[in-house]
Amino acid sequence: MIIRSFGHGQCELSEMHAGALEMLDRRLLNALNTDDRAGYAQALTELHDLLDHNATPTPDDYLGTSDVIVPERGTDFAEAVALMLHGNIVQFST
Repeated sequence: MIIRSFGHGQCELSEMHAGALEMLDRRLLNALNTDDRAGYAQALTELHDLLDHNATPTPDDYLGTSDVIVPERGTDFAEAVALMLHGNIVQFST
C-alpha cells in the first residue's frame, strides 16, 4: 500500500504491516477525538517508526495515488486536528 506523509512524499508499505498501520490509525484518531495529546504524540511516533523501519520510498516519477495519508513526524496536536477537520487526513480504517 502507498502511504503519503505530509512533507515527506510517498512510500510503499507491505500489506503484511496493514494490521499494525490500522491499529496506529485508530489510536491516532481516538486521541484526536478525545483530546489525548500524549496518546496522539505516542501513536504518531510509533506510526513513523513503523514506516521508517518497514517502508520503502516510491520512485520520484511515481504518479499513483496514496492509500493512506498521515501527518508528518512532529505534527503538533492542533495542526493534526485542523488537518482532520479539513479532510486532509484519510482514515485507514472503515
